[in-house]
Amino acid sequence: MRAAAEKTGATIYIGATLYQEAPASYTDNTTKTWNAGVLQNARAIVDYFIVHNYFTPYNTNSGVTDILNTATSVPASMMSYVKQQITNAGIPLKPVALTEWNIFATGSKQMVSFIAGMHAAKTLGSLIKNQYGEASRWDLANGWGNGDDQGLFNIGDEPGAPKWNPRPAYFYMYYFQKCFGDRLVFDTLKTTNADLTTYSSTFSSGQVGTVIINSGISTHIVSIDYQHFPAGSKYYWYVLTGGTDNPPFSGQVFVNGTGPSTATGGPLNYASLKAYSAPLKGTIKMNLPPLSVIYLVADKE
Repeated sequence: MRAAAEKTGATIYIGATLYQEAPASYTDNTTKTWNAGVLQNARAIVDYFIVHNYFTPYNTNSGVTDILNTATSVPASMMSYVKQQITNAGIPLKPVALTEWNIFATGSKQMVSFIAGMHAAKTLGSLIKNQYGEASRWDLANGWGNGDDQGLFNIGDEPGAPKWNPRPAYFYMYYFQKCFGDRLVFDTLKTTNADLTTYSSTFSSGQVGTVIINSGISTHIVSIDYQHFPAGSKYYWYVLTGGTDNPPFSGQVFVNGTGPSTATGGPLNYASLKAYSAPLKGTIKMNLPPLSVIYLVADKE
């Protein structure tokens, strides 16, 4: 493969797939010995390792809390296991790519809900925090399956939605990309409340960004104090929440109070929706509605 690439003047990087967790006792011997065999034969040949994960138990009607909890627990446990496998094989650590990820929850339209969107936002931060080299969400389009559809867009078979209508997860990922900077930075959440998750970043242009996720069913008020940052005059934010249809797995997402014009999805004018803004004077206080994600960017001096 490398020789063929060189003939065309291209550089390629080759990955090898590993199992992301310890095989169950009932699995076949091929599965149980897969990682050892790959690591023994790959060694210096590959440039990175590949894992897949669908986070929640297969074909299970998982609830909101169970789904959202996996967004932080699974990336951490998976990376720990893969690193251990590589180290035990006597191989230097290499980048790990999560080339397929989503949720397997079925039965209540979880996959096409705003909860899947919240899970996506929480997962993206967790993947960065756990130093994955790459991550690809599965997939762009699939099949409706009465809401058991991992597609990020409606392929044309979802009732009441136009073809290629973005699902809620798209909006949560869009605003994450828009409001999260070039580098993850350390932050401290001074509470033991398990509802809240935060990820903070800096932009190469100087601004700072923070994503705050409220996985609980209660409203919370948080205070944000940026350290070692020459704060500017204003900060901006978007609040994403779900609708009231199909509780608790609404197929709608509202951005700063603006929702979809069709049965599911979000506001199609999302790219031009104005952020909320306020003067940046010392401590920022934010009101977090139940089951919400806030994407915040603060100006530099």
